[in-house]
Amino acid sequence: MNLYRKLAWLVVLLTLVSVYALIHFPLKNHVILGRFMELEQEEAQKDLDRTLDAILREVHHLNKLAGDWAVWDDTYRFARDGNSEFIESNLQMETLAENSGINLVYIIRPSGKLVWGGAYHPEKGGFVSVPEFDDPSFSRLGGFLKHPDMDSQKTGILITAYGPLLLSSRPILTSMGKGPPTGILVMGRFMSRQTLASLVEQTKVRFDVKGIERGRMSDADNAVISKLQREKSIIRVVDDDHLDAFGLLTDIFGEPGLLVHVSMDRNIMDKGRSAARYVSGSLMIAVTLVVLFLLFLVKVYSIDERRRTAKVEALVEQRTLELTQANMDMEQARVAAVEASKAKSEFLANMSHEIRTPLNGVIGMTEIALPTIQNESQREIFETISREAHFLLGIINNILDFSKIEARKVEIESIPFDLHLLVADIGKSQMFLCERKGLTCIVDLSPEVPRDVKGDPGRIRQILMNLSGNALKFTREGGIVIRCEAVTERDEATVIKFSVMDTGIGIEAEK
Repeated sequence: MNLYRKLAWLVVLLTLVSVYALIHFPLKNHVILGRFMELEQEEAQKDLDRTLDAILREVHHLNKLAGDWAVWDDTYRFARDGNSEFIESNLQMETLAENSGINLVYIIRPSGKLVWGGAYHPEKGGFVSVPEFDDPSFSRLGGFLKHPDMDSQKTGILITAYGPLLLSSRPILTSMGKGPPTGILVMGRFMSRQTLASLVEQTKVRFDVKGIERGRMSDADNAVISKLQREKSIIRVVDDDHLDAFGLLTDIFGEPGLLVHVSMDRNIMDKGRSAARYVSGSLMIAVTLVVLFLLFLVKVYSIDERRRTAKVEALVEQRTLELTQANMDMEQARVAAVEASKAKSEFLANMSHEIRTPLNGVIGMTEIALPTIQNESQREIFETISREAHFLLGIINNILDFSKIEARKVEIESIPFDLHLLVADIGKSQMFLCERKGLTCIVDLSPEVPRDVKGDPGRIRQILMNLSGNALKFTREGGIVIRCEAVTERDEATVIKFSVMDTGIGIEAEK
């Protein structure tokens, strides 16, 4: 082989190595690892959002409990007159903390005078002192105790020496929601170790929280808090195996109150690095095969063309199979990463089913007990239990719906049911809520609508309750109308139109 040909082959080899470098590094670092990093960031953001939502749900649950107490006639009378029987029967803090997770209760007259109050922390040895509530004027709480109208309610987080305290403040009214208010009810729940452990179990996310105390935070925490005031969240890599995500919740004064820190393993990036190794190996094999092929051509240049072609084809086919297998392995790694994300949604769907079974038992036993109760006060308690259980069941059903949608398992039932009875039952539920707001509720059921039909009564109830509940929420005077009418009739079917109208704020035409 002359010098010119040797130089030509050397140039070809150098070109192939350069092409490998140009393809390999961008493909590995920007395409493959870059995409897996995006997936990792998205998963971290989802975990952080789920954690923040779980904490806010605790605040919402506390607000619901405070709402029940604030429209209880016994509380109304106690705030106005004060009596020891109410304290003995209802304000035993140890029992409230154990049964309902209530750690703080304060009842204050509109004038600002304290009727009764106390804070209890089982992990700190019992009754504790919260400075913001020990001040007789309650001036440290700012506008948290001010309610401009009877529908007002305020919730938030207060940072105390005993850790973050979830708070709810409501005006005290009669059981019919009438005034004038005889006082203000404040309920609180400490975010104890037990509460945090429960939230971790619910979300399946490792996280911790830190109350933000001015002048007592580390420089690192202050830097994170400052950045979170400008950005929604912070996600940063700790090392090859761990990732941190930070979020911020404000306190009752609108200031940074709670720093939430989520820690997660970098399982997605582990799979990405494995996929990158597969690709690198595949490219290396491809380049090596080309180089070997060229060297092989040089070595056997003088051999018969047919034999040489046959051997080259066999070698290329073998290497192509190896490259195909490497690509299949990379695809399996990607599918495994997607399946890991789906597993959480499937768990949520299964868990929702498990929770509904005992809850339906509570609802059923309550409905059995109600007709046998003669005492009005006990009847109100059982009715409250029934309403709240139905409300919780609705929340669980919504969670199950979202889980089914994500898992692609939504099914529409087709079973016989009494449509007249279903619409009347929905009307009764909304009439009770309308009466509390001083509104009217009209159920307009056309006589042409058949009584016995087949369909999905659960979905129909869910849609009508959501529409009428939303209408009630944004209606301050007048009322709502739930209408059911037959549009067209066929041989064995009737097209039925459901509608909900209200006299509320309405919806803009472009929306």
